[in-house]
Amino acid sequence: MADKILTLVGEDDAVVGKSFVFMGGQIECTTCSYNKICLNLEKGQKYTVINVRPPVHDCDLTEG
Repeated sequence: MADKILTLVGEDDAVVGKSFVFMGGQIECTTCSYNKICLNLEKGQKYTVINVRPPVHDCDLTEG
């Protein structure tokens, strides 16, 4: 079984069973207080959401 990784994804991707490929962060992410949790994935790697939990955090890039 693969390791579980806690990260943040956009609301549209926060669906159990949905897969996505992490494409990396943007320059705007460097000043965001959530960047360590959002960018803890490997670029180009495919991930699958196995659980969704509150709270919801705002992201100007994914929801803006």
